Amino acid sequence: MNAIELMEILGNLNCRFYEIQLEQTISYFQKMIDDERVILISKDKVPYAVMTFSITNDPDKFLKKGVWDYLPHDPKGTIFYAEKLMAKGWDKELRINFESLILALYPQIEYGIWHRYGKTGDRQVTTKRRLHNVRD
Repeated sequence: MNAIELMEILGNLNCRFYEIQLEQTISYFQKMIDDERVILISKDKVPYAVMTFSITNDPDKFLKKGVWDYLPHDPKGTIFYAEKLMAKGWDKELRINFESLILALYPQIEYGIWHRYGKTGDRQVTTKRRLHNVRD
């Protein structure tokens, strides 16, 4: 898969991109694909959700980066940072699928962290969650 193919999948998930940012967006996705930091989950053989992520011991640098800025990650880190999540829906089954795939690739992960912008204003909300639901 390349960045254009991924962006086509994302378009089918109703993601839209600004023309002025296309070059940076394509570059970001291609680097994430090359670095194997993209997870694609399908339901009934149709793409349902895509996540880009980083593994780190220092999530602050990822929280402070620009939307389409690529940063290298530390595959030996213990913190999973979800960079982008695009999905047709979100439920416990999808979360457990993501957690299972993440922990299979990076069993040393202790917890996940992500941020989102609140429904009102531009306030940042940071959420931290232990990835334990799929461990033995």
